[in-house]
Amino acid sequence: MDLLQLFYEDHDDALQRLSELREDIKNGNRDGVLDFLKFLSHALDEHFRQEEEALFPPMIEVMGEGGPVKVMIQEHEDLRKNHKEVSAALAEGKAVSEVLDVLHSIDQVLSAHIQKENQILFPMAKQMFSSEQLQAISKKGMDMRE
Repeated sequence: MDLLQLFYEDHDDALQRLSELREDIKNGNRDGVLDFLKFLSHALDEHFRQEEEALFPPMIEVMGEGGPVKVMIQEHEDLRKNHKEVSAALAEGKAVSEVLDVLHSIDQVLSAHIQKENQILFPMAKQMFSSEQLQAISKKGMDMRE
């Protein structure tokens, strides 16, 4: 399996998890929110790292520092910050209702982020690189997968 296909599958999983998160928020289900945060922590560690270390550098070499890759990196940073904030608040014993703004921000940013990667960034990468280059990117990213 190539790395981009794996990213699409990760995104499908994340969208399903976001749907469950919305229900957990609506029902005040703290355990469900905590489960989502564990999932997000894993995604922040593995999926984002694969993008940032395997896919984004060669794209930056071709496109330069700005553009869509810069936006994706900024969104990764925003999601990390929001994850840290809501995790700390819940660890301190705050109720789900006290962190709704941050949870809604995570939902909105991650949903839009996935859409941009799926519809813009990944198709751009497929056009930008030869099949041999994509194979090398995939190998590097897959070697990081735990």
